[in-house]
Amino acid sequence: MKRPTAPLTRLRARMEAALIEAEGGRGDAVSALRQALDDADGMLKTFGAVLAIARLEAAATAPDQTAFDPGALGVHRDVDDPAEEPGSDQGDRDLGLGRSVKQSA
Repeated sequence: MKRPTAPLTRLRARMEAALIEAEGGRGDAVSALRQALDDADGMLKTFGAVLAIARLEAAATAPDQTAFDPGALGVHRDVDDPAEEPGSDQGDRDLGLGRSVKQSA
């Protein structure tokens, strides 16, 4: 069973073979260079995709993430006791945003 080779290994082997053939007066150096460029383009696309994935994963676990503190918003209400909420006696719940919603009974 033939062992798969890495893209850089294949590219180097093809370029080396093309050089040997060109030095011996055989083969088409221009065709070999075109093939090498196509191989390099494919590797660049692959490496670009791997780098993009790595950047996305790194952003998901950024070390400078901080915990969200709702108290920093300046809203200090006891959410455990809805009876103390403004508007609770009217069946509305004040969201503190200039709007209120109907509470279900």
